[in-house]
Amino acid sequence: DVALDPRFASDPYVVASKVRSLLCMPIGKHERRVGALLLTNHLSSHAFTAGRLELLGVLSDQAAHALENARLYDELQRAEAKWRTLVTGMPDIITLIDDRGRIEFINHLGAFQQPGVEPGRLVGMPSTFAMNPENQAEYLRQFDEVLARGEQRELDIEKQLAADAGFEHTDLLERRPSRWWSEMYSAVSW
Repeated sequence: DVALDPRFASDPYVVASKVRSLLCMPIGKHERRVGALLLTNHLSSHAFTAGRLELLGVLSDQAAHALENARLYDELQRAEAKWRTLVTGMPDIITLIDDRGRIEFINHLGAFQQPGVEPGRLVGMPSTFAMNPENQAEYLRQFDEVLARGEQRELDIEKQLAADAGFEHTDLLERRPSRWWSEMYSAVSW
C-alpha cells in the first residue's frame, strides 16, 4: 500500500489522490531510456501482480518502439525542412528524378515559371515533359548511363514548354520558345 510506504506516504500527490498502488517502469530501447510508464491504482494495494508486470513489460517494449519511431520521424522532418530551405533558396533549378525518369521534387521553375504553376504540380510527371521530342531518346539514354555508372554528367538539352512536347497536362503550359540548357546529372543513393 503506497499510503503506508514511508517513501511515498507524505508525497502531496499520493495524499491528495489517495493512491493505493504505484508503478513506475522504465521504457528503454538498446540500453537507452526513452521514457517511463507511470501507473497508479486508487482502489487497491498490490494491484500490479507478476502477471500484470509481465504484460506491462511487453507494452513498455512496444512503447519504446513507438517513442523511438516518433523521435526518428521528428528528426527526419527537421532534416527535410532544413534541406528544403537550403534547396528552395538556390538560384539553380534542382530536380530530383526517380529511376523511372519521373520528377520527385523540383525547387522552382526558373525561366519556366508561369502564373499559377507551382513546382509541386510537376511531381510524378516524366522528366522529359518540356523536352524537344527529338532529344528525348538521347536524354533518356544518358540518364540511364548516369544511374548505371553512378557518375556525374553534364548534358546540353533543348527544352520547350509546349503542349506538343508530349506533356499530358497542357493546362499548366503556355507555349514559349525553346531554350538550350546545360544540366548536371548525378546519381543519388537513398
